[in-house]
Amino acid sequence: MKIAVVGLWHLGCVTAACLAKFGHTVLAFDENPQTISNLKLGIPPLYEPGLSELIHEGIKNNLLNFINIPDALKGLDIIWITYDTSIDDLGQSNVDEIKERLKRLFPYFNHNSLVIISSQVPVGTTQELKNIFLRENSEKNIDFVYSPENLRLGKSIDLFLQPDRIVMGIRSEQTQRIIKKLLKPIADKILWMSVESAEMTKHAINAFLSTSIVFINELAVLCESFGADANSVAQGLKTDIRIGPNAYLTPGGAFSGGTLARDVHYLKQMSETCNSESNFFQTILFSNLQHKNWIKKIINKTHLELKGKKVAILGLAYKPGTDSLRNSSAVEISLWLKKQGSIIHAYDPAIKELSAELKKIICLQPDLENTVYGADAIIIGTECKEFLNIRIEQLATESKMPYLFDVSGFLSKQLENRDYIKYFRLGCFNEVIK
Repeated sequence: MKIAVVGLWHLGCVTAACLAKFGHTVLAFDENPQTISNLKLGIPPLYEPGLSELIHEGIKNNLLNFINIPDALKGLDIIWITYDTSIDDLGQSNVDEIKERLKRLFPYFNHNSLVIISSQVPVGTTQELKNIFLRENSEKNIDFVYSPENLRLGKSIDLFLQPDRIVMGIRSEQTQRIIKKLLKPIADKILWMSVESAEMTKHAINAFLSTSIVFINELAVLCESFGADANSVAQGLKTDIRIGPNAYLTPGGAFSGGTLARDVHYLKQMSETCNSESNFFQTILFSNLQHKNWIKKIINKTHLELKGKKVAILGLAYKPGTDSLRNSSAVEISLWLKKQGSIIHAYDPAIKELSAELKKIICLQPDLENTVYGADAIIIGTECKEFLNIRIEQLATESKMPYLFDVSGFLSKQLENRDYIKYFRLGCFNEVIK
């Protein structure tokens, strides 16, 4: 099948490369000429394990081509929309931007094409886009369906090629047959439902995961005050058959303003639109926002002087296995530390260069040893596997016993209960801060 993938950020690049892996001929479109130039060289806009290699494979097999000319979209069977939904500093999504970009492309859509929306949009958007299209192109018989993305940074290719299941919102049996053909290698894993149900499913999943994160973090703060260990409590929860081992119930950092927060905001707005008296979704956002201050609060409780002191940040990326700094909690804490007068050094194995703005705040180091040497405080920003091999002598010397703040307890097995380092993790009682 001839397919266009429209919008080449993380989701679009993974979708295009994986569809080519399935044997389809894929035209990957984005308006940004620099993005297209990079992708033709196999350079995606952000790092994802295996993605560059998969792009090279698709190009080599003449199954994957990158374009920024809308006219090339004519005559294609399927248009898969994968635009990234941008958000502002408050987590509010700019869905209008996606609508405007699509409206400019509508004239190039072929008669009888199928449009699959996977961009993160509020329920009702797919039908709204179809109505807009039909008002201006009534002679074309095009169907719009919705399939929420199910990717996670660092594991996206495996999740696309070997999903647990795919949610697909459709309107007709004819469309169902086309999609089964499109996704033939994994067609037995498709969960069929209405378009609006598929849109709502995406909101529901992310809101549920957000609720779990907020719940365990709220509980962990209580554990700190009453002598319980939040990790033990989390294990007690996960071993309950009604909850399960994969539940998002590990005490740690707040969720950031990307995927999860976006859907909670959508549900909050929907509650307000239908005059619901529930403040549930607003409460999730409020609690999560408060939890972002955990490290700041713990630092203040220790009375650690920050002005003029070296603080080492281990891991800057949004998630391990990627080089994206968007919505990075480590960057956020770095900005706060800079305001306190700290000298900030950082190391992340996936980050090779910082923006000009961040260079004014963070001194990026080439390795772990240079980063932590002589540091007064160390903060685990991203849980990179390399940090598990950290040597104690890298952290503490006879003359200096640094503070180490590890919100999720990533290094707890190596460092907890060691008297040569002042170690703090979420959900653990500590005499220093009682």
